Amino acid sequence: MWDWVLIAKPFGLLNLIATDLGITGPGETISLMANQQLVLPTVTFVDAWLRMPFAMIVFLAGLQAIPQHMYDAAQVDGATSFQKFRNITLPYLRPYMAIVGLISWMFSFRAFSIIFPMTQGGPGTSTTVMSIWIYREGMVKLDFGFGSAIAAFLVAITVIMATFYVTVVLERIEE
Repeated sequence: MWDWVLIAKPFGLLNLIATDLGITGPGETISLMANQQLVLPTVTFVDAWLRMPFAMIVFLAGLQAIPQHMYDAAQVDGATSFQKFRNITLPYLRPYMAIVGLISWMFSFRAFSIIFPMTQGGPGTSTTVMSIWIYREGMVKLDFGFGSAIAAFLVAITVIMATFYVTVVLERIEE
């Protein structure tokens, strides 16, 4: 879907909207996927768009777990909406934010399914992340040993960071 939206040809949705709004002229195109400075933020936006429903469902579960009597007590004490949000909602949502942060980080660190169909790691090497590098070394160049070494390194980094995150960040949340 995003490839269709961002395609640089005149029939891409972004280019049709830009032409209709008068941002670009009738033969001009916006080429986000060919610009080395804009392609990584564009792919990052698409990846964030993909992960947003998961985060919203987790946050909704967290919001529903907050006891209503906390808000009622704050209302009786005369707390403003901002004070309720800062002193009740945010502290109760911290564990959920930690879960979303950890899982989103782990999946985005190994991003392949978004980047490869959209850019194949290009233009140049501007969106070549470790998972694309693993694919190129192991599957394209058929250097299975080096590709496996990179993959093992990626897994080791993910495990170390997840362990650190769970022990340090979640302990702070429990305090």
